[in-house]
Amino acid sequence: MIAEIVRVGFPSVGGIHQGRDLARSGAWTPIEVDLRIEGQPSLEGWLRLSAADKDGDLCVDRQRVQLLAEQTNTRRYTLYTLAGHQANFTIELIDDNNNRIQVETRGAASWEIEPAMRPETLHDNDYLVLSVSSETAGKIVDLQDISDIQTSRPVLVAHMAPFDLPTLWLGLEAVDAIVWDDADPADLSIPQTKALIEWTRQGGTLVISSTDRTVELTKSAFAELLPVRLGDVAVVDELPKTLRLMGSSTSFPAPVPVVACTLKEGAVAVVSDPVNGVDVPIVSRHLFGRGRVSFVAAKMRQVFRDENANVKQFFIRVLELREEKSTGGGTMRVLFSEMDKWVGFSQVGALYLALALVFVAGYVLVSTFGSWAFLRQKKWTKHSWSTFAVLAGACCFLSVIGVQSVRGVGRKLLQLSVVDAQAGSSAAQATSYYGLKTSVFGKLDVWLPQDYPREDDPDLINCMLKPMPPIVTVTSSPKSFIDPARYSVKPSAARILDVPIRGTVKQFEGRWSGYLSGRVLADIRLEQGASESNADVRVAANSTITNNLGVDIDHAYLVYSASDTHNRNGWVPIPRLRSQDTYVIPIGRITEGETVMPAQTAYVDKSGVELAYKDWSRKLNLDDILQRLSKQWGLAGGALTGLPEGWRQISRLEAAMFLATMFEEYYPEQRTSGMGQFSEMLFSLAHCRQLEIGGLVDRNNALLIAVTDAPGPAPLCVGSGDDFERVEPTDAYTMYRIRIPVVPPP
Repeated sequence: MIAEIVRVGFPSVGGIHQGRDLARSGAWTPIEVDLRIEGQPSLEGWLRLSAADKDGDLCVDRQRVQLLAEQTNTRRYTLYTLAGHQANFTIELIDDNNNRIQVETRGAASWEIEPAMRPETLHDNDYLVLSVSSETAGKIVDLQDISDIQTSRPVLVAHMAPFDLPTLWLGLEAVDAIVWDDADPADLSIPQTKALIEWTRQGGTLVISSTDRTVELTKSAFAELLPVRLGDVAVVDELPKTLRLMGSSTSFPAPVPVVACTLKEGAVAVVSDPVNGVDVPIVSRHLFGRGRVSFVAAKMRQVFRDENANVKQFFIRVLELREEKSTGGGTMRVLFSEMDKWVGFSQVGALYLALALVFVAGYVLVSTFGSWAFLRQKKWTKHSWSTFAVLAGACCFLSVIGVQSVRGVGRKLLQLSVVDAQAGSSAAQATSYYGLKTSVFGKLDVWLPQDYPREDDPDLINCMLKPMPPIVTVTSSPKSFIDPARYSVKPSAARILDVPIRGTVKQFEGRWSGYLSGRVLADIRLEQGASESNADVRVAANSTITNNLGVDIDHAYLVYSASDTHNRNGWVPIPRLRSQDTYVIPIGRITEGETVMPAQTAYVDKSGVELAYKDWSRKLNLDDILQRLSKQWGLAGGALTGLPEGWRQISRLEAAMFLATMFEEYYPEQRTSGMGQFSEMLFSLAHCRQLEIGGLVDRNNALLIAVTDAPGPAPLCVGSGDDFERVEPTDAYTMYRIRIPVVPPP
């Protein structure tokens, strides 16, 4: 048996990681393995991939292997692992009796299939761009150059041919953006097409360009994704605004084909140029689910022919990357730790400790001072040892009762969900974290269905379920103190089989896509204020939001912006502190069926007098809110205080989720002291990158953020075989983030 690992994750191009594969800690990572047989009988068996979860148990993905002796060709298999510290995993070839089979790998006999080189683990905030084309990556590799423009998140570039893309959308989980130049839908299989579309819906940024295959694109499943309607192809010698976007003022060295297209409703033109006398959006974009899709109406390779073109500047605008954040001297905090703590039964753990301390103190007092005083009063001191024995037995019994009263009988589930939807629609995506606890040791099958209970045959669905990844950075490694057990993951079906739960907690992370039972209705209009500032943009007084979600929501905030993530002129740099032109209106509680008018109290003081722009903007400014949240992060426990009106009681959990949502808008303040220059708190998006959607807020889209203690729409089901039942959460916390299309100022 000849076995070779072809790829682990995504092959980097250019930069310091040239030629190395890239993987992200805690994200599904595709691993491709080639097998062939030489001079041996036919083989039927399994490829088994094992990797440790947060608790030290081994989650296993298996792929069926069938090789015939008379066939000498190589067969390729794809497995999926949760990349951890240094992407540690083990791949073995086993027969149907679970016996390991020795293979030849990298020219030597081995019981394990080892890669030639372990992949590089991405840093927590690294931004991974995947270039997809049948040719080389091209000039997009310049994005990694930090000699001139530095971005808020370090950018790395990988490259793959279209036919190498994963067939499951979760295989792209580690990727932030995909740039598909000269796109041809025929290059992708049906599973690859579905995977790419669902990855975008779940929060990916997809950039497509094409001129030769516009008819095929229009007839394909990608037509829904495009922000434009495609027309005829024209040939031009120059595109002035597009060239200026790249810092070049010359014409193209050779004529460039351009697609004459028109914007769909809700789409915006990042840059437009005249083509045959008509203004055409050369770069356009719109929102798709919680993701973004951009279309470039020309082949990017042809646009980049000018040697003076600044390709890096072009992609910074198209991908909407921000300028560099300050990193000097700050303390990095992992936002995910607050979410992990909430579903980790940390409250119960604290209660265990409190009960233990109370029990110990009570036992000491009763068994010594109390019993001795009682015996002396009755003159029974000669029975002291017998009394102590009886008390010890009674206290042991009470301790068991106390522990069981806290731990409970049966199953307990904590569910933390972040649900994203659009106003007027019930279609939604959700990220959910689960903590499942039992009172005794056992094994369970766990499943995240898309439509329970109507869905009874889990197959290729738009849901994903995985063991909760450990909070591991590139400078730390996971720790475990148990004898590991094996259990199986089925990535394509959102199922995990034979999960060991040892009377303690087992944590999972899920991604769900489906439909809510209700929706939010909204009519939001923005209007220009009376001041001369372009940032004086207000929500119109008659704007309304109606809660028809089926649950009451609390701590509601409306986030809107006077500026765009891209600049309408196309070539002006993206503002670093866009959050200074972005505002947050506290709304408070919105009961089911209630309609609120968020502008009624936003721009007036407590006595109802209208505030000047400088006063209300200071009160509602997003940048100020984010700075205040960060400054209080070091406080121990409890609600965060010292915030503006409407923010006076906010838990650390809610603050973490809000900061993760608006992560791209947060820039640490720089301060100077006798010790030198340092910055305020820095945050890591490790394990919760998918929660960042601040870029969706612009002049055409607002965001309603609210929380509730009702369970989210992603039901965790447990069972055995094909018999599953939904576990009702013992406690739940759900954040709804509703994108609201708005009418911008005239």
